Amino acid sequence: MTTKVLCINSSFGSDSISRSLINESVERLTSNNKDIEVTFRDLANQPPDHLTAEVFALINGFQKPTDKRQQHLITETESMLQEFLAAEIVLVGVPMYNLTVPSTLKAWLDRIMRAGITFRYTETGPQGLAGDKLVVVVASRGGVYSTGPASDLEFQESYLKAAFQFMGVDQVNIVLAEGTSMGPEGKSRARQLGGQSLDSVVTELIAAEA
Repeated sequence: MTTKVLCINSSFGSDSISRSLINESVERLTSNNKDIEVTFRDLANQPPDHLTAEVFALINGFQKPTDKRQQHLITETESMLQEFLAAEIVLVGVPMYNLTVPSTLKAWLDRIMRAGITFRYTETGPQGLAGDKLVVVVASRGGVYSTGPASDLEFQESYLKAAFQFMGVDQVNIVLAEGTSMGPEGKSRARQLGGQSLDSVVTELIAAEA
């Protein structure tokens, strides 16, 4: 049985820690299991349009497309949505930009967080509809926000965890690589610790698929 993996990269830099850790994990997963099908979406090199009144109306069917550009918006959104829904494992590489996630990742979430498809509102509150999958978030950041005085400024992992759980995904693993801008030693330590944490997650995934 084929396991579908969706790999999302959102870092601008080709040498970024989150991107390299995600790519290394994909290589290890695929080398140990040939029944893994990986779909890549690079939000930095192929950024989706940000949510505007036009985009919102088109993807929700409130407005019909009148040209190729608008039709592309709809087609692109449907592709993102189906990739997410079909995936059993979602790997998300995300740097912290100005205390939160890159705007392109927010734009991607705006395409897949769809009322009636990935969540719905009920009399007792919102209900997620896109569960039964595992999300692994590799979050890199220049400073230390998991503890200490800067913890109140953390809007990266907390936002992503809330967004995926809102869609019904209970299995959200956060792998941290923080302190990357705190000198060469800090960057090396952040990558090492993040790699070790991610390696543990990947080892569990390989065992589960065996």
